[in-house]
Amino acid sequence: MEPGALKRLTPAWEKVSMRPANAEIKNGLQVELLIGSGPIKIKWLAEHCDVEPGKGFTDFQVRGPFKFWKHRHEFEDNANGCLLTDRIEYELPFDFIVPFGDFFVRQKLKRMFDYRHEVTRADLG
Repeated sequence: MEPGALKRLTPAWEKVSMRPANAEIKNGLQVELLIGSGPIKIKWLAEHCDVEPGKGFTDFQVRGPFKFWKHRHEFEDNANGCLLTDRIEYELPFDFIVPFGDFFVRQKLKRMFDYRHEVTRADLG
């Protein structure tokens, strides 16, 4: 994945800023995300690991809004070009919000990944 890809693949409606903004993905790299707008922002610190150039990498939450977050990005060459697979594991922070919160998180992730897939298709098409 190219430096700056996360910023480019983040929809404008998500209001996310990150530091460092254009770092190369490598094992141990930590990225701080500030999510939201106005005076209330959520800080999220993620770290990259299991980096396999051309094959994939994982990011996990060091500190942030979830009890647990792990996101594996996998790239696989196939007859049509490349298959990108995202595997996400997460736990919500409070048990009492799980039923509603899980629905909200899944909808938000679906919308974001639909956007990312469209951007990627346009880039490669």
